[in-house]
Amino acid sequence: MVVISDQELPHSLCGGESSVLQQKASSSLKDSERKIKRMNTMDPEVWGNLPNNVAFEIYKKLPLRDFLTLREVCKEWNQLARERRCVTDPIHKPYFVLAQGKEINASMMLQGILTFHIKSSSWQWTSLLDILVSERFKYELLSVKGLTLQGFDLNLTVVYRVGYRVVDVHSRSDYIIPRQPQRTGMPCALGMTVDTSVEPPTFKIIVGSLDVGTQIYDSVTRSWETRDSSLDLESLNGQPKFRSCLDCGNNLYISSELEKILVYSLDEDKWSELNPPPRPKGFSGSRPLGLWQGHIYAVTSNRSVSSWARRACSDEGGDGMPAPFLWIWKLPVDHSEETLWEEVDKMPLDMQKWLVSLDDLGLLDESMEIHASFCEEHVLIYSWVREKCLAHRLVLHSLATKRWEKVEVQNHSMISLFNINWNVKDLC
Repeated sequence: MVVISDQELPHSLCGGESSVLQQKASSSLKDSERKIKRMNTMDPEVWGNLPNNVAFEIYKKLPLRDFLTLREVCKEWNQLARERRCVTDPIHKPYFVLAQGKEINASMMLQGILTFHIKSSSWQWTSLLDILVSERFKYELLSVKGLTLQGFDLNLTVVYRVGYRVVDVHSRSDYIIPRQPQRTGMPCALGMTVDTSVEPPTFKIIVGSLDVGTQIYDSVTRSWETRDSSLDLESLNGQPKFRSCLDCGNNLYISSELEKILVYSLDEDKWSELNPPPRPKGFSGSRPLGLWQGHIYAVTSNRSVSSWARRACSDEGGDGMPAPFLWIWKLPVDHSEETLWEEVDKMPLDMQKWLVSLDDLGLLDESMEIHASFCEEHVLIYSWVREKCLAHRLVLHSLATKRWEKVEVQNHSMISLFNINWNVKDLC
């Protein structure tokens, strides 16, 4: 064993001012001080160039008072704070925005969002008062990725002078769209595309007509653009109701009361038609559209479920059990106008029987419709009692697992009755 005494060590290793150990300690102390200083200050080079999505995540974690008292930078920032986009609770998927109206009385309407709460493991229905009700809303509400598009007549004496309004159910903000540069005196096609990769989401409203071309409103530029393409549809007789729309591959697909599905290519500025899924003879109704894993899906059903069908499904129906009246179809990714749809699934008879029953309401001959709504791989099907303005029973289908299950909502149904008087001119 070799023992080295302190005397044998050089002065530089024995605690002198220039010792390596002291230099290392001093350097470490300075590094710590610099680190603490950096932690207590905000480097403008870093914080001033954060990506928008990162900045929004930081804003969300701020206390409400601190967020609203941040420096007033610009008009967009003030609008952001006023609309509380960063401080509202997120809506988790799956969720479904439902809006149905009573044709005779426009002030009676079902409007709201159905969400699944993980903590309580239950479905909850929330009315959306932001979606206004008026006799001037002549068009079905189109809901796309959480944005709801409303079209209303600006003048009851001019049938196709239309205004538009978009409501974001996530932030509760609404957008009043400026008037179109050119007015059409003919029926038109209406749809919307939504980009959720940015915050807040951006959207485009697409209006196709027979006489003035295709007009597109872009929420980014806040302006209208008129393109050359026009609809060339002999079947466009009167103003059809548009049930749903989606965008896939920069194409807009619109499902309506027309026989075929309308398709608009934003790249080519071209309108075309797509053959719908097959339906049994005599069946009519809506074809809600959905998108999942690059495939377009559609639901076909008998929109008007007669009292005969309900009796046939009842316990007293005996041998009169009808064939399923609801199917789910899939369209291949590479498709053309003549591409055939592939049947994915059909509603089981026991689920069909439960869905259309009105026994618990004490009703026998009330008119009933079947509607559906998509949220990615989830499909919500519900029975709509128009005269009662009531979404009565609901069924959830998973495209991934092909499971069907009943949806239990508080009070077993969803109903929203409003009688709101307001002036459309206030929105223009």
